[in-house]
Amino acid sequence: MSSRSPAAPVFLTTLLLHLLAAGVIAMLLMNRFVAVRPQATAPESDARTYVRLALAVSEFGVYGMYRDGEHAPQPAMDVMPLYPLFVAALMRADHALRDTLTCVMSRRPQAQCSQAYDSLIRVQTALMAASAVLVWLTAWVWSGRLGVTWAAMVAAFAAAVLPEFAPQFLTENLSLPLAGVFTLGLAMFLRDQRRWLAATLIGIALGLLALTRPSFWYLLLAATALTALLVLLPRSRQRALPLVLSCALAMCFALPWLARNHQVFGQAVMSGGPYGGRSLIQRVTYNDMRDDEFAAAFIYWLPDFGDALAKLLLPATSYRRLGWEEDSFYALGVRRVREALRAGPAHTDVERLVREQVLQRPFAHARATLALAWRGLFIGKSWGLVAWLCAAVILYRGWRVRDYDFALLCLPALFLCLFQAAISVSIPRYNLMLLAPLSIAMAQQVDDYLRHRRSAA
Repeated sequence: MSSRSPAAPVFLTTLLLHLLAAGVIAMLLMNRFVAVRPQATAPESDARTYVRLALAVSEFGVYGMYRDGEHAPQPAMDVMPLYPLFVAALMRADHALRDTLTCVMSRRPQAQCSQAYDSLIRVQTALMAASAVLVWLTAWVWSGRLGVTWAAMVAAFAAAVLPEFAPQFLTENLSLPLAGVFTLGLAMFLRDQRRWLAATLIGIALGLLALTRPSFWYLLLAATALTALLVLLPRSRQRALPLVLSCALAMCFALPWLARNHQVFGQAVMSGGPYGGRSLIQRVTYNDMRDDEFAAAFIYWLPDFGDALAKLLLPATSYRRLGWEEDSFYALGVRRVREALRAGPAHTDVERLVREQVLQRPFAHARATLALAWRGLFIGKSWGLVAWLCAAVILYRGWRVRDYDFALLCLPALFLCLFQAAISVSIPRYNLMLLAPLSIAMAQQVDDYLRHRRSAA
């Protein structure tokens, strides 16, 4: 006992020094990678929606769609509040950012607006660096080996997805670090390391994620249902009890937003309005996929080279509608959304769309969901394909020895991948919760290879 006691503080000091180094290196690299990317410009599409909501909060104290500085907006609930509130807080701290965003949302020519996005970029760069450090921490918890830990952070940077978001007004700037905290807590729980602390991290992260994107609310509901089932089973009750804390904490974060929507709109729901309907209209267009198109999707939607490979191997009729061109499923979905918006609110009602477009064609919807989930799996393009090959090796080895921990680590992200493929057009950007598990899978394969080489020598 006495011989090991002095070693523990020494090892802890070494680990903390490695963690500090990881933080410094992550921040330096992220600043460098963000600096060489295209700089922030006037927000468009989804980013414009988030900025309008943020301006409404900043200028009028109302969560709604900003029109101009003269008219207070009507309250809204179709977009989750956390990221717009984050941008509103940045505007209050940085008046130059506020003036820039007020100008770009006005009718003035864009050339007359300043480009004072520096504070936004700096803060979001720090958040992306924190996401990389969280991959480092998760890999340490998972493997207990510094080689795997550093290799996992290198793999996360190699995916080249983190620097992409720092100059943009997108929810990934919050969902990525929060997903990192969630995955860290899940890794601690699965490895039986401080399970009550792990449950606390899971609950806080999941609650905040539910306020960031609607899909995370459904992950929370699924986690709550699974926890209730585990608690009811005597064999798993003791281990599942900390997860009750996770779900309760997460619900505590979601309840104020539910209460606000009930008070303002008379509905205790997380989101409403046409947003969900627009997404689902685009999605159900893919239910018209033919058998040959379904088969072709698994080649065409391989990252980077899939479209070229499909053109080499398959007839054009089998993949022509799988892209983004004028006659594609995507373009048809966009046209249908415009028609539905012109036709009135009844045509974007989610319940009606589910009843008429999903429940009446369950096989077609399930089949298209599988194909779209395949497309969504490959975060980081070819990086994702290589990472999944590494993950497949780990999953197979675990299955052979009945060790399902890595599968469980991937499970929340895979649930989200399938769920989002069922309700949206499913692009890899929606599935970045896979970053930490896939980075760990790559790091473990590299570490195993190097150890094998050393032992063979």
